[in-house]
Amino acid sequence: DIAITLPPPRIHRRCCGLVVSMMLAPRWARGQFWSSSAGVSAAPMRPSHVGFGISALAVSVVIAVLLVANVALSACSNLQAAFDSRRSAATAGSAAKGVPEEVATEGTAIHVCFCSDDPDLRPLVVAIRSVVASSDAPRRFVFHLVTTEDGAERARDVLRLHLPGVRLRIHHNAVVQAHIETFLAGSNANMGSSFSFAPYYFSEYLQPERDHIASLISLEPDVVVQGDLAQLVTMDLGGRAGAAVQDCRRRYEDLVDWASLGKLG
Repeated sequence: DIAITLPPPRIHRRCCGLVVSMMLAPRWARGQFWSSSAGVSAAPMRPSHVGFGISALAVSVVIAVLLVANVALSACSNLQAAFDSRRSAATAGSAAKGVPEEVATEGTAIHVCFCSDDPDLRPLVVAIRSVVASSDAPRRFVFHLVTTEDGAERARDVLRLHLPGVRLRIHHNAVVQAHIETFLAGSNANMGSSFSFAPYYFSEYLQPERDHIASLISLEPDVVVQGDLAQLVTMDLGGRAGAAVQDCRRRYEDLVDWASLGKLG
C-alpha cells in the first residue's frame, strides 16, 4: 500500500492561492506589489492573500448574478400564475353560462355597437377593453363600429392593432349618413354630430347582419364599463323594443316626434 499525505488545510489553501496568483497576476507572485497606509510603506503582500482576494471577489460576483436570476425567475413565475388564474376564471365563467371559452356562436354572441366619426380612437379602445375586462365570458362579445366611409379602413387597422383577439366589425353607409346630415341641416337646434343619430338607423347600417342579431347594446365611445354587459341581454323589457338610460343633457322630445310615432302605432 502507498500512503499519500496531504498538507495541512492552511498550507493547502495557500498553495491554491499561490497558483491562482501566479496565473492572474505574476507581478504579485514575484513580491513586487506593495501596500501602503498613510504614506508608510509596508511589507509586500503575500501571493496567497492576493489570490484569496481575487477568488472571494469572483465568488461574490457569481452569487450576485445568481440572486438576480432568481428574482427574475420568481417574477416570471408570478406573472404566469396570474395569467393562468385569469384564464381559469374566464373559462369557469364561460362554462357556467354554457358557452365554450374559445368563441361563442352567433346564437350566444353579445353584440355591442359604437357610433363615431372621431379620428381619435383612444376612447373607443378604452371602452372596448373595459367591456372585455368586466365580463366573465369576454369571447361572447362582437363589437360593431358605425363610422364614415373614409375613416372605416383606418379604424379597422388601428383597432385590430390595439385590440388583438377581439371580434370587431366596421360599418358605413354613405346614403344613410347623407340622409341624417340633410335632416340636421334643416334643424335650428345644434344637434351635434350626425353619428349621434346613427343608432336610430341600425337596421340600415348593420345590413346584412341585422337578421342574425337578436339584441344589440349601443354605447357611447367614451364610456368605461364596470359591470358585465351580459346582464343586459337577459333583461326583461316587458315586451318593449328597447330600453335606454336617462340623459339629463338632452330631452328625447327635442329629437323624436313622439306624437307622429304614436300615430304610426
